[in-house]
Amino acid sequence: MRVLAGFETSLFNVAGQTMIADIFDPVNRGTAVGFFMAGTTVSPALGPLLGGIMVTFSTWRSIFWLQAIMAAFGLILSILFIPSTLSPPLKSRDSTPSIASLKLFNPLPTLSLVMYPNILLTNLTCGFLGWVQYSLLASPRNLPIFTGIAAPSSLTPSLFYLAPGAGFLVGTLFWGKFSDNAVRRYTASRGFRLPQDRLNASVAGFFIATVAFLIYGWALQKSVGGIPLAVVSIFVTGFGLMASFNCLNTYSAGKTSCLSSACYLCWFLSSSSATISSHGGKYLVQYAFAAAGSASIVPLIESVGIGSACTISVALVLVGSGCTMIVAQRGQEMQEWWMEKNSQ
Repeated sequence: MRVLAGFETSLFNVAGQTMIADIFDPVNRGTAVGFFMAGTTVSPALGPLLGGIMVTFSTWRSIFWLQAIMAAFGLILSILFIPSTLSPPLKSRDSTPSIASLKLFNPLPTLSLVMYPNILLTNLTCGFLGWVQYSLLASPRNLPIFTGIAAPSSLTPSLFYLAPGAGFLVGTLFWGKFSDNAVRRYTASRGFRLPQDRLNASVAGFFIATVAFLIYGWALQKSVGGIPLAVVSIFVTGFGLMASFNCLNTYSAGKTSCLSSACYLCWFLSSSSATISSHGGKYLVQYAFAAAGSASIVPLIESVGIGSACTISVALVLVGSGCTMIVAQRGQEMQEWWMEKNSQ
């Protein structure tokens, strides 16, 4: 059941950002992605809080009833308010309709787009950020600041999720508009727009997340500042993470052209299918790193301490920052080089 739930969640992220790419023009897309991410990024933080309250005062089965009701409500809202962006498929090369239909489920187009340098680097960066985000969300129960606090065991750590959740919400909403303004500035100064222009706006987000997460980890390690400093630093960390995530997700949500002749799905459907494949590859990498971070953060804290564990995570963020800046400055050149190399 958990696997099926994860399947639905990933589909929602990929389909949602693809629809945003279809509906919103590039200079307003960051704001739209910000509102979309407000739900998808805040829910992992607020979910444990709500679940902790429900388990403490009710039964764990009520959580699944709530999920079913929310899914049904979301389905109704999507039917009523989301416009259709479906394009008529191109004529299939295969004479047998069943073969053409089966090829739509071929995962190779997703993997083929990952091989482009600019897509590979941004996907890896999303993976590094996913590691930090989910390792942050997986560790509160094991933090030493909760030792000796008299409160229900399921509820006490859950309250700590309010701080990163608030940071996620403010960061994604604010930075969506900020990144759109950055695109307008680069377009006005150059005379035309490049998709990677908005990645320049992510520099501040990487810096904010790096400094705040180091303060968070080492303040807890050295028992400095107590809960107030931990709450403030984790809020700022969440803000910085979502600032960077917004730029990267909006970059991925661009109308990706059909980059590879081997991408059958791009040929068979419409121009937005390349965007679907690009998102699929991004979330494949992002959630693989997120799963690794969730599984390893507690043993890592127990082995080397939370300060060193946060330092390791910060090192990944810095590597991702470097990858993003390479794409921001050389993304167009890398894509043209790769296409020319593979056309020979």
